[in-house]
Amino acid sequence: MSVGQFIGEQRVYLRNISWHTYAEIANLADRPGRRIAYDQGVMEIMSPSTTHEVIKKLIARMIESYALERDVELRSIGSTTLQREDLLKGVEADECYYVGGEENCLSSEEIDLSNSPPTLAVEVEITRSSRMKLEIFAAIGIREVWFVNADTIECMALVAGRYRATSSSSVLISFPFDDASRLISQRQRMTENEIVRAFQRAVT
Repeated sequence: MSVGQFIGEQRVYLRNISWHTYAEIANLADRPGRRIAYDQGVMEIMSPSTTHEVIKKLIARMIESYALERDVELRSIGSTTLQREDLLKGVEADECYYVGGEENCLSSEEIDLSNSPPTLAVEVEITRSSRMKLEIFAAIGIREVWFVNADTIECMALVAGRYRATSSSSVLISFPFDDASRLISQRQRMTENEIVRAFQRAVT
């Protein structure tokens, strides 16, 4: 077993971890705020900073405001643990959604990843990359991943099993990335409600 720990959003990497060990840790109730990713023996444990969580909530409120304004059906599953034991992969996005006509958008609260994976995953990056998760998201079949940091949003679309950067979303059509990024960068000058109201004006 080897461990590497990084400054910032603290990320600890453990290697040679069995699926059973990962599943036991992932199912622990007493790990508040920590996100766990697992990919064929490699496990990442991330402890988010306050800045990370502030940005996470801002982008979530923007996505949900956009869906209401544009009458897009949205089902939020937050940072639900997504696991495929057959692939030896598991992950927890910062935010995760079923969008529009996806099978699970309005149906059972049980998630069937093999037949109906979530549509959109959102990952906040402040100081260290969480790109390890991309291969897991791709294997699960999540159509888009948004990487959000202090002043930019990068949209990645799943094409032939790999993610490619794209300038616009095919999941939330015409989502105003530039407006959202600009407002997130103003978070120390504006209240959260002011930011969300300004975003709502941008999408009306």
